[in-house]
Amino acid sequence: TWAWYLLAQHRDVLAQLCAEVQAVVGDTAVTFDHLPQMPLLEAVIKETLRLYPPAFAFGRSVLEPFSANGTHFPQGSVILFSVYATHHRPDLWPQPDVFQPARFLEKENGPDRYTYLPFGAGARICLGNMFAMMEAQVILATMVQHVTLALAATEAVVLDTVITLRPQDPLRLSVQPVAAFAELP
Repeated sequence: TWAWYLLAQHRDVLAQLCAEVQAVVGDTAVTFDHLPQMPLLEAVIKETLRLYPPAFAFGRSVLEPFSANGTHFPQGSVILFSVYATHHRPDLWPQPDVFQPARFLEKENGPDRYTYLPFGAGARICLGNMFAMMEAQVILATMVQHVTLALAATEAVVLDTVITLRPQDPLRLSVQPVAAFAELP
């Protein structure tokens, strides 16, 4: 949902993504073997997860009491860590609210270990993160081969931050066959 929402707003990135998928996959079915050859596809998914991480925040229990910056944390306390806030910090991410998949194309200038956390980090990182990334890439590439979506409404999206980060109301997108892509505004 979020990837299409962003691509519908950034038609230039969508056009580049369509070209990449077409050049690598053509009219065949997308497979896991194609994924390493499509760096923009991976970058679009990563940037989408940066802007709209599935888990808004996560908590950690304090096993042993400690103090940090003048605040005491007793054993048993729960510390909430906001993935969303970290992903939108301007000191960590230049222009943090702007969709820029290119920031993930330069591997050597990629994010530090604990500044990009869509799947958590450390010992409790999501075990399925690599599978989820591959699955998202295959699905998005397959969709790009067959359809394009455009925003059908212009209202601002309100975030719902219950357990996962999602739109409060359904996102309204119009679906067109990929042949109609050039005709869309």
